Amino acid sequence: MRANSFVASAALLLASGCMPCPTGDRFESELPGCEESQCAEPTVEVGTSSTGFEILGEDQEVPVVFGPQGGYHVDASVRMQHLCPIVRIKVILEVEDESGDRVELSSEEHRVQAVRETSFGTEQDYWGLTAVVPCNWWPEGPHLALAGSFECEVESEESGHIDDAVTWLRIEAEDDNGRRGDDERRIRPQCCQE
Repeated sequence: MRANSFVASAALLLASGCMPCPTGDRFESELPGCEESQCAEPTVEVGTSSTGFEILGEDQEVPVVFGPQGGYHVDASVRMQHLCPIVRIKVILEVEDESGDRVELSSEEHRVQAVRETSFGTEQDYWGLTAVVPCNWWPEGPHLALAGSFECEVESEESGHIDDAVTWLRIEAEDDNGRRGDDERRIRPQCCQE
């Protein structure tokens, strides 16, 4: 009977993802607010959507959204594993210039509480992020009706239309213990969703 209890306990631990880490691979937090032990390296996956995590494929078409405040953005989301739930997320939008070098158009950093769908495991998502498109890269779209009242004041020699550029969406995530991961996708912005 005792052997059956051991086997059942081991199976339960395996199913819940709570098996002890191999010696030397364990990362234990000493900071308040994250007392989790993480066995594996953090992973980050770039996604899209403002209402949940949606997988983003390489060279996938992504809508350029004309927001209620009169600017353009691309919706972003992120899926993370092996990070504490409170993370700093940085969303970066880049385009390639004529020489193929990347030029950063915008970056925004947020400190957030990620959402875990289950009580075991470390997979967590965060959505509702935006990669802002600066006005010197706006597509031709609804903002043209506001042209008389809007003046683009961006200090950059680079300009173009986001929907004509080779564009990259990058997300970096880091928890309070300094564990970090990042991911990026080349995307094809498509104008315009209101």
